[in-house]
Amino acid sequence: MRRSLTESQFESRFTLVPNHIRNDTGWEVDGKCCLYETYGKDLDYIVSIADTHTVWTYVGSDEGTYLLSGVHLFNRIGYLVSKEKYRFLYEVKIDGINE
Repeated sequence: MRRSLTESQFESRFTLVPNHIRNDTGWEVDGKCCLYETYGKDLDYIVSIADTHTVWTYVGSDEGTYLLSGVHLFNRIGYLVSKEKYRFLYEVKIDGINE
């Protein structure tokens, strides 16, 4: 079962790592893009660190957009990486688009 976090709780617990492959993908934090694409070199990198408990999948659904801890393939918009590891399965409801 997933634990729910608000967007504010997520931001206070997890620091996003800028995308080191490209800088035009969106989800800016402090002027740096943090979103990783779902294909190519970005996806290769995400798959290579999938077991580190730092990858978050940005997904879209009929109910809105969410961040889910872990690597997911369905309804994915992109991936984010946090400096801190998560210990539980989380879902974060995203209230505003941060792209």
